[in-house]
Amino acid sequence: MLWWILRQLKSLDWKTRERAVKKLVAMRAVEPLVKALNHKNFDVRRGAAEALGDIGDTRAVEPLIAVVNNSFEYSTVRGEAIKALAKMGDTRAVRSLVTILTAVFKCVRPKCIIVACCHIQKN
Repeated sequence: MLWWILRQLKSLDWKTRERAVKKLVAMRAVEPLVKALNHKNFDVRRGAAEALGDIGDTRAVEPLIAVVNNSFEYSTVRGEAIKALAKMGDTRAVRSLVTILTAVFKCVRPKCIIVACCHIQKN
């Protein structure tokens, strides 16, 4: 069944891809979602980042940090990665978030980064 869901991620239909991501969340399939962070379609990458935050597995922290640090990534994808890291509350993310904040990337909202760092520090 997993192979079929992974195949659905490659669909041209965005609704099919979205359903596939939701199925992976229900299965708590971290590895395929981490791989989906590199998918060619930004909606799949955004959905994967959001899903990883919902699952909360710390195996996804480093790949999510890589997304946040990728200045060529869409801001919506980077924003979802920041939210996911905030949900996880892993302190490994703080350094990257502070670096981005001090670099003042225009495509990522500084307020989002500050809120994420505060949330992580509370956990």
